[in-house]
Parts: sequence; structure tokens; C-alpha cells
Amino acid sequence: MIYDIRHVTSYSYESPVSFARCSLRLEPRNGDGQQLISHAIDIRPRPAERSVRRDFYGTPTESVLIETAHRHLRIDSRSRVAVERRALDRAAGSPAWEQVRELAFSAASLEPSSPVGYVFASALVPVLQAVTAYAAPSFPAGGGILAGAADLMRRIRHEFRYDPKATAISTPLAEVFGKRHGVCQDFAHVMIAGLRGLGVPAGYVSGFLRTIPPAGKERLTAQTQLPCEDTIRLLASRLTDADRLAVRGARITDVTITGNRALVRYATTPTLAKLGFTGRTELTKQGDQWLLLGI
Repeated sequence: MIYDIRHVTSYSYESPVSFARCSLRLEPRNGDGQQLISHAIDIRPRPAERSVRRDFYGTPTESVLIETAHRHLRIDSRSRVAVERRALDRAAGSPAWEQVRELAFSAASLEPSSPVGYVFASALVPVLQAVTAYAAPSFPAGGGILAGAADLMRRIRHEFRYDPKATAISTPLAEVFGKRHGVCQDFAHVMIAGLRGLGVPAGYVSGFLRTIPPAGKERLTAQTQLPCEDTIRLLASRLTDADRLAVRGARITDVTITGNRALVRYATTPTLAKLGFTGRTELTKQGDQWLLLGI
């Protein structure tokens, strides 16, 4: 299956902005069942400087410097991606979840493939006893990691109600879990927190997903990744067996909201930070919009 993807981001400012430095992670990844055929980004106003590097996980990251005063910023990303991967057989055998947990806790490496970055609590995904207890029935002693994650996924789908008015981007996980209402981000938070509470590493994968919803329903949803063995990926929202159709992008470790500022973090290490890799994108809220602030 070949997909033409267009991702347009527009910002409008109340007063002219004289300078902007942006970090863009919009290029889909190559590999793991998908092939990037083409990719281009058009930016207006035109940047004075553009450069591309790869982050800790090998994700192409474009740094952009705009020196033209502007009140509107438009970033138009277009990609063509060929996707060919087999859907996971959830009935197939997989390692016991306890084995995955022990492997995660015994990991000593900080390499990109290490589970260390995905097993501990973060600002928006705390490890809560109630959420851990909720996830536990899906993981009986000796049960396979894939079967357990698929069961937890199904339970979240059936026991939580999609309600875009119930939460905001900064709604605490405890409130989401208590209401059993929310949106894709909230359901992903619940699943990630439940898995991490059991010691199973889990995190976000950004990208585009073609689901197969009922007529008139939206297609997009959130995605949870379990970096164990061959990297089991499951969907944590209104779920289908359409993971083989997903187009994957960069990896996000956390989103933190403080007042009218939002900080999106991408995984890094102290060593990389010393080399100048901040691993973050900042936004500021004006009215009902989140606007790019830069890094």
C-alpha cells in the first residue's frame, strides 16, 4: 500500500515575530515494514538556514532558522510512503511478561534500543497504584506479553468512553482514570502507565495511522509501543487490526504543560545534551491555540 501524506501546520501570531528557530520531526522513518519514497517540506516565510541531522534514535530532525518578520508561519510537509507489514497474530506465543520485565530492569545500556527510557514514570504518565491494579488482571503469572497487552488494550477500548469534551491536554492521569472518559492521548496514558507499573516498558510512537472505523467516524488514533523482543506495537484507543497500515515517525518521551507553555520532549542522554541536543520543542498558548515557540 502506498500512501501520500500531507501534514500542514499553521501558526498565527497577534504581533509580528522577528525571529524563529524551529526543530522539525516530520519525515517518516525508513524500515520496519515501510519505505520512504519521497519527502519534502515547504516553509513560509522561507528560512534563512536549514540543516538536517539525526537524533539519538536516528530520526531525521531538521533545524530551521527564520529571520524574516512574520505574523503567520506555515509548514507544509508531504511524504510518499510504501507500507507492507503483516499484522501481529495476537494468538501467537510470545515471551512471558515477567521475562520481559526482568530483561528491562536488568538493562545497563542507554542505547536507542534499550528499554530504560520507557520503564519509569514521567510527568504526564505517573505510576499509580490504581492503574497498575487495573492492568494486572491482563497479565496472569507466566502469561505471554503479547496476549496480556492485547487484553489490556481491549479492556481500555470497551471500558473507557471516547469523549473529546471530558479532558484537556493537561488533564492528570488520575482524573482520566477516575472518569473513564477521554480521548486517544488519555487512553494511551492509561495503557502506558499500567504497563510501566507492572515493569513492562512502554512509550509513544508518533505517526499516521489508517484505521478502519465505522462509517462517519474519524480515522486517527494514538499508539503505544512495547520495546521488547521484536518490538511489539499495539494500539491503545478505538482499536483495529490495522497496525500494519501505520506510518511511523519520531519517538516522543513526554509532554509537560506549565501554565501557557508546553514542552514536548524527545529522548536524549546527558552526554547528548552536552553536545547540544536538547531533545525538546516548546510551544506557547495564545487563546485556544498552541503556537510554536522554538528551542
